[in-house]
Amino acid sequence: MRIAALVVLFGASVSAADELPPCAERCEELSETGQLRPGMSKGRCEVQVCQEAAQQLYRDADYIKAWNAVEYLKTRLNQNPDYQVQRGMVLYALGKFNQALVSFDIARSLRTKSVRIGAQRAHTLLRMGKLDEAQSQFELLLGYPAADSEYKNLRTKSYVHGNIGVIQLLKGQLDDAELSFTTALEIDGRNALARAYRDKILVAIRDGRIDNKAAGELMVYFEELGLKRYRQAGGQLERVLHRWPKFGVAYIRLAEIHRGFREY
Repeated sequence: MRIAALVVLFGASVSAADELPPCAERCEELSETGQLRPGMSKGRCEVQVCQEAAQQLYRDADYIKAWNAVEYLKTRLNQNPDYQVQRGMVLYALGKFNQALVSFDIARSLRTKSVRIGAQRAHTLLRMGKLDEAQSQFELLLGYPAADSEYKNLRTKSYVHGNIGVIQLLKGQLDDAELSFTTALEIDGRNALARAYRDKILVAIRDGRIDNKAAGELMVYFEELGLKRYRQAGGQLERVLHRWPKFGVAYIRLAEIHRGFREY
């Protein structure tokens, strides 16, 4: 099953900006006025300031400006794994999954056992509809040295099993998915997504209110929330309800989003 149809590509260009991003303009101003601290070159200032600016813009969900800051540094940091992860995450947020995968592949070639890189790569494959490849990548993470640490405020193994469960749902492997979600929760009871998929979404699939394709649509909804695109998340829920009007939980979540925007 492919879920490429769920991808939302945004109209903004991700080509290099014609003008200097504000972070580079700041360093140019400091250089011209002699305000760079001793030992700091303009180029080094740009790397530091633009990476920091991109991180903040990403946290603020201003992904176009984050892209401008990241892309400005491409020729200087192309072989830096941390830069490639940052670049890939911004591209992912912009819905440019093919390009994001290229960045994550570069990062993985430079840092082969990173849970963060492997997880981002797996999510990208999942959004591209490459379910078997995504599952294989998630399964690889279980053997990484950091598999017993935490990732995204969860035990890594719980995070991985939860994502494998989503893929199994998309494949229609309901019993396997239930086992994966239960394993995720046994490892870490904080895994709210695994609980929602097991106790709400899987139950709704089994009783016929939705089908397994809804799991992919709801995955996009959860990602939009994580990216702080709340209106897009609401629009995604509206699409779910248009197709599966008996999925009552979605009405509650949609009402919460409308209430957040004071749309009573």
